[in-house]
Amino acid sequence: MTTGNEDPASETHSALPGGHRTARLGQFMRRFRSESLPTLFQPIITALLLLALWQIIVVAFKVPIYIFPSPTEAIEKGIRYAPRIWANYSTTLQSAFLGYLLAVAISVPGSLLIAYSAFAEKSFFPGLVLLHMTPKVTLAPIIIAWLGFGVLPKVVVTALLCFMPIMLNGILGFRSIDPEIVYLSQSCGARPWEMFWKVRLPNALPTLFTGLKHAASLALVGAVIAEFIGGNRGLGYQLVTVMDNMQTDLGLAIMVAMTTIGLVFFFGMQALEGLTIPWHVSKRRQEGR
Repeated sequence: MTTGNEDPASETHSALPGGHRTARLGQFMRRFRSESLPTLFQPIITALLLLALWQIIVVAFKVPIYIFPSPTEAIEKGIRYAPRIWANYSTTLQSAFLGYLLAVAISVPGSLLIAYSAFAEKSFFPGLVLLHMTPKVTLAPIIIAWLGFGVLPKVVVTALLCFMPIMLNGILGFRSIDPEIVYLSQSCGARPWEMFWKVRLPNALPTLFTGLKHAASLALVGAVIAEFIGGNRGLGYQLVTVMDNMQTDLGLAIMVAMTTIGLVFFFGMQALEGLTIPWHVSKRRQEGR
């Protein structure tokens, strides 16, 4: 039954093969234009305005370049030394990535073990907390003395900095399941491995991803700390070298390169979260559902 206000053309289009798919694509494009584009443009415009203000202040007050260079000077120096920066970029990226993977490989199974074993919690958790409370800057020289000046000590320092956020959030996620869901699954005849894959793990993933994103933002910090103290390559080592010569403009360019590593890690993990748990309420809320 139709009313006089309905458009016969739109009704015919919806009835055609693929019409529903085209309508969904149109809805996605409208949502992208109304939500994603403003979200993307707003921080870019804010950053451009701050850079313009920075440029005006440096030029107006004639600030020396070795104290506070202008954005144009930092960009120019970054372009000139781009090959040298890139050569060290890959070293820092490798150390941060491998250290992050090592932390994930240790923390996720460790959090599962501690969450479901009182013996493991009493035996290992106090020592892990003590290790986490120890400043990593003080541990880095000892680790470098033990393992040398290669990639391995940087990976270990990065892993030490990243493992605890994943561990804590993993324990919280695995323990926060509603007992009634467990009882219902057991009453339906779910086996232990089915309980884990279909109930316990999906329930823990949102909280676990919070720890993974937090650790992703710390991976770069761990790699740079190790390069500051005992590196012979990498962006951290290069930054110390150029700042010893008061090349502040080049130092700012190196810092920007460092920041891109942290952004790639964080938003990469955020994208993985969206692909893994699209059903979670936080993701539905972001999409306006």
